Amino acid sequence: MKYTSGFVVRKLLTNICHVCVILITANSTNSILINFKNRGNLVFLSQDVIKKTQFCERVIRAIILFVLEIILKIQIYREICDSVFNDNKMTEHIMQQDFDNHKNELIKSNEIYLNLCLFHEAKCAINGDLVS
Repeated sequence: MKYTSGFVVRKLLTNICHVCVILITANSTNSILINFKNRGNLVFLSQDVIKKTQFCERVIRAIILFVLEIILKIQIYREICDSVFNDNKMTEHIMQQDFDNHKNELIKSNEIYLNLCLFHEAKCAINGDLVS
């Protein structure tokens, strides 16, 4: 994240004033990766840029998880709908019910499991388990 943000900041440097350059850059970094990759021409980020980038990363991950949740629910419902509870007993039971039948309710129960998994992933992203 810091390595990529340095590239973005470098692009900005040609279009901003000297005061803004000072505000978004730093003289050094404590990042092992950045120090390893540096051949003398990398831009070091200010703490404000790092905080902003980390915040953006958390928001992006949360949005991706939200979209992923919707896609997963649709995909899981499609896959399961045709592969479970298809015996004669369930078919007869469904015929005695309205459109929103018990088979649909049993299949939708998978959302509980999916929500638990996604909640865990979102919690990890929000708590800052980010790769820098």
